[in-house]
Amino acid sequence: MPFDGKGIKHSYTAEIQSFDCANFDTVILGTATLNANAAQSISVSQKGKPCKAEIYESKSIENITAATKPETNASKYKQHQQFTSNELAKTYNRALYQFYDFDVNADGIKDKIITHKNDKNNVQQGDDLFIYLGTSDSKYKLSLETNNFTDEAGWFLSDITPRSDYSGFILTTYFADRGHSEQSFYFGLQDDKWLMTKYVSAGTLITGVPYYCIENHSSDISDFSYGESSGYSEAEFEKKCPPLANSYKVTANKAEILDQDFNPQTPSNYYVKGDVIEAVAKNEDWIKVSYKQDSKYGWVDKRGLKALR
Repeated sequence: MPFDGKGIKHSYTAEIQSFDCANFDTVILGTATLNANAAQSISVSQKGKPCKAEIYESKSIENITAATKPETNASKYKQHQQFTSNELAKTYNRALYQFYDFDVNADGIKDKIITHKNDKNNVQQGDDLFIYLGTSDSKYKLSLETNNFTDEAGWFLSDITPRSDYSGFILTTYFADRGHSEQSFYFGLQDDKWLMTKYVSAGTLITGVPYYCIENHSSDISDFSYGESSGYSEAEFEKKCPPLANSYKVTANKAEILDQDFNPQTPSNYYVKGDVIEAVAKNEDWIKVSYKQDSKYGWVDKRGLKALR
């Protein structure tokens, strides 16, 4: 961004994908002329090592001065403490962002999780993640601004689901080209502080053996680091990372089936004590089930179930 005495003279925004550097630290965009409408070439490196990269989309922003420079999201949040649902919808373009509406602080009020989503060609459009807590007067207040862990090449957003106690949420990403690999990040809210309570990696080894590795944490989001299981040998994967069970027995008197948005159904659908059910998908908190002759799908809280190996 070249500057003059009044502020930013010229700048570019670009969507960049690096293929062989996990966290590149230097980016140089080139153009044919100073006032080109888009960056046309790119040089990316990590600690001096060149990386392969592509520009998916770029555009120029001309003659932005200090007086007219658009507000960043961060400055907007400082100026406006609460937002209506319509204001959030206007701020975050639904072509770029996905909205999730469920309770994340266990106060019985629905909150909003807003994050960049993949585009129609499954290209990552950004990695911003915002948590807005709902208030009693139907407004929303920013609680967390972080990333959705899709910043590394090849990882894409899969889904975001609530925790079974509705204190936090689970964010899942997947790797496009290797062994159906998934990562799940378990966000928790304790004493108004966001923590990463658990990290799970799951998939299939090159030998065809499935794995499910759990790393327990209780760290501030900004201090969180993960990936211990990435250094496991094949034997360690088989010993330390057994896959989750596919069959479960109901141990509670009733196990309610929530709909695909984790809401109670009318009329209620549930399994009863002693029923054995098969999981279509599962994580640490929930199993996804099919019912009514596989015509419907829903979620069941694992706290009322026992895994059957």
